[in-house]
Amino acid sequence: MLNKKELELLNRIKNRTVYENKFFEKRSETKWFDELKKRGYFIPNLNTRPQETEKGYFLIPQWNVLPYLERISQQINIRGNEKYIDELRLIIIEISKYKDSEGQHIDNYRTWRYFVKILLNFPNNKITLKIINLIPIWLNSRFSTMLPGSEITRKFLPKFLTDNPDDIKKAEKIIKYITSIKIPPVGKEKKRDSKKDKKIELLVDSHFLKEVFEKYSEDIGKKCSEKVIKDLVEKVRKLLKRKEGGTYRSFYEELDYLDEPLDVLTFILKRILIAKAKNDINITLKILKIFLKEEYLYFPKMALYVIGNDLDDYREFFWKILNDDTENFILKNTSSFGDELKHILENLKELTDEQREILKNKIEDSAKLEDFKEDQKLHLALHKQKFYKALSHEQYFKKLYDEIKNVTKYDIELRPAIGKVEVSSGLGISPLTKEKILQMSNKELAEFLSTFRTTDYWKGPSINGLSKILKEVIKESPEKFINDLNPFLKTGYLYVYDILWGIRDAWEDKKILDWGKLFEFIRQYITSEDFWNDKYTVKDDDWKANRFWILGIIGELVKKGTINDSRSFSEKYYSRVQEIIFKILDKMLLDKKELLESQAERRDFIIYALNSTFGKITEALFMLTYRIKKFEKEIKSEQPVSWEINIKNKYELLLENEIVESYVWLGRYLTIFYLLLDKKWTEEQINQISPKKQQIWEAFMQGYLNSNKIDINLYKLMQPHYETAIEYKFKEEHSSERVVQHICLVYLQGIEKIHDKNGLFRKILDKWNLSQIKEVIGWFWMQRDFITEPIEEKKKLEETVRMGKMRELIIDFWRWVYQNKYKEKEQLKEEAKEILSELSKLTVFLEKIDGENYEWLKLSAPYIHVDFNAPFFLKYLNNLKDKNKDAGKYVGKIFLEILKNSTPDYDQKDIRSIVECLYASGFEECANEICKIYGTRGFEFLRDIYEKNHKKI
Repeated sequence: MLNKKELELLNRIKNRTVYENKFFEKRSETKWFDELKKRGYFIPNLNTRPQETEKGYFLIPQWNVLPYLERISQQINIRGNEKYIDELRLIIIEISKYKDSEGQHIDNYRTWRYFVKILLNFPNNKITLKIINLIPIWLNSRFSTMLPGSEITRKFLPKFLTDNPDDIKKAEKIIKYITSIKIPPVGKEKKRDSKKDKKIELLVDSHFLKEVFEKYSEDIGKKCSEKVIKDLVEKVRKLLKRKEGGTYRSFYEELDYLDEPLDVLTFILKRILIAKAKNDINITLKILKIFLKEEYLYFPKMALYVIGNDLDDYREFFWKILNDDTENFILKNTSSFGDELKHILENLKELTDEQREILKNKIEDSAKLEDFKEDQKLHLALHKQKFYKALSHEQYFKKLYDEIKNVTKYDIELRPAIGKVEVSSGLGISPLTKEKILQMSNKELAEFLSTFRTTDYWKGPSINGLSKILKEVIKESPEKFINDLNPFLKTGYLYVYDILWGIRDAWEDKKILDWGKLFEFIRQYITSEDFWNDKYTVKDDDWKANRFWILGIIGELVKKGTINDSRSFSEKYYSRVQEIIFKILDKMLLDKKELLESQAERRDFIIYALNSTFGKITEALFMLTYRIKKFEKEIKSEQPVSWEINIKNKYELLLENEIVESYVWLGRYLTIFYLLLDKKWTEEQINQISPKKQQIWEAFMQGYLNSNKIDINLYKLMQPHYETAIEYKFKEEHSSERVVQHICLVYLQGIEKIHDKNGLFRKILDKWNLSQIKEVIGWFWMQRDFITEPIEEKKKLEETVRMGKMRELIIDFWRWVYQNKYKEKEQLKEEAKEILSELSKLTVFLEKIDGENYEWLKLSAPYIHVDFNAPFFLKYLNNLKDKNKDAGKYVGKIFLEILKNSTPDYDQKDIRSIVECLYASGFEECANEICKIYGTRGFEFLRDIYEKNHKKI
């Protein structure tokens, strides 16, 4: 019984959530239980349901009585406290089964987790099947089931894996529930019977399932009945969509990540079956016989997997099913059973003559010529060879294997349809070491390259392995090869590609190259008609290298040799390089097929130009032009090869032929074309390019927008293109973002004006497109460090003024948005909430909160949780909380607006700092309300601040 003082305490805390929270957190005595029950603290509480703050956003509160109930459960083994088992059990059942007026359960994963924690303190015999049958309610949620799921799998299930038959029945129920699958409801706008709209999920996170069944499958297989296996089989069957479903990977392969429900259930079923097979052969044989009759190949595959794991006990059964398999079903399905058969056959030792004959006949009968569409004899031989390889530990089959391998020349084995994904350093190994390559003369090496062939389809030395190591050697010792490249004039594309790639990497590693010898080799190599007629392809080259590979790497070499002002090849090679590039372009322009390919529809023209042959060669042409022009300005003399003399005509030819890559580089390097190469010509091109030719225009604009520097004169020339771009939907989304960024940059320079209705910045605002407005705000916010960081003393006055103007322009933008879009609006659409959330980040540019910007901040505050902007907003509010005398009042009111729709808990340092400041500044009412709301919603990190500023209960 409670005394008078204790009863008065309960009266004082009634309906005062903060005090109630504090009470239940500290109390553990059983003496309070009956009075608390009498006062209705343990009945279903609708306030503990998920609270929808606005459409689609929920808070999951914690029922404050739960810590107390858990502490009571920890005392039930004390003599005299047994009655609380029934009391707690009734609470758990009543709360779990409770439904609101709409027929919905409470659906609070915090509550369900506590119930499991409470039950963990019960003796097993006090946890009835009625309690176990509540688990589906706890796991079937609109929200995360991670908390109850982890408790049930990691702790609750193992609790019942004892030798007690009653416990095992409960464990079987738990296994059934935690391995359950669900199909989330389809949206109302979609057809309910559309299978493709349904995503099958497990009720419990796969991580927890993998962990518990990895640890306890042996106990489950040994102690549980076949019911567990039958239930898992039914679930697997529901997941299989086709006959071959689930058979593509080997059951011997352990996946690193179990993402798909079928993978998870397979993981579980395998382990339990293996454990069952060791402990109960009769039950296992019964299961395997059923599996072998299943329509889905998954189950016969599983049967073979179980047999292969314990062949000593199931050898006789294997021979029986093989003999009874009159249709040769098992050996005919190697694409589904390959690895499982391999494990069995490799371990079939001490065969009798009769068994050898059975296997040979089955193998011979498992495939016919007509089963293969191409190279029928070869593929039939390979099919048999796979079986004989698995049986080659037997001399009889070793002989058959060797005979077939001598014919096929392949090393092949039984394997799953999809093998384990492994990271490899290359395609095959090299027949030559680095040391051997360096010892050989270039002539000897060239001859070896021309005659070597891949000898082992799967593992042996390969031409790709040879090519890879050749590239590495050349990178390390380029001079050996460049000094005598003539032996490689007839060498295959793949090897020459890697030779040039190695040379390119050597240059990047600051090695000295003889560019003259290199360019002469390139000139001769591409002069041959055999080169242009694809005569240098290398047999067995998995990469299928062709002439375009060579042309592309030539472009890359020229680019690397010209791009760096401090390190480029000599001017004496300009004519030779121009000759090579012109020859390549002339040949490519004559080839209509490749020309059409270059004009194919593209999404990202920058990426395409960087990787296409035309792109690499046209950029090389530009880089050569750039290097020549820089050199001319340096020596104040024209070169025999230059933009004006011959390169301009060639570039115009590319533009006339609408080679999209030439437009990409024109746009990308437009500033250089304009300021360095040819101002008048550049202006003409800008005026000629029309959006009517959409692909050409977009290629040009993607290139231009990719540049980080904006010349104001060019910006004005490009105004019509910017206007089009504002309305245009680019295939590559970053270009749309770059349009906005360019215009914002010019706005911050004071050139674009917010009140100029004909200006580009104002056109963006008047269009009021969600993604564009968010990009404006986001880009302004990204300038925060640049605009707000301390300025060096020597630049202080000028830079401070400039940064101050930028800050004012950003605030002017915020003011315009508020006045023109939201000042008079009461009902806000989802789009508006996204924008207001983004606008909150501009708080970083405020130097103080005043009456005007307080209205802006108050408008954004309820929506800062949209797009996860709360941490930034809280940080900026914390910085402003004491900047002026009214700051505390404003910040307190703004914070209460935040709490209308969300309960941010990061960064707690900022939240605590704000609340402490509110108390210190005399705004106790706001501070109290903030603490109360956090406490009501289950957050305790403000309690010490609250208690410090109030008398204790």
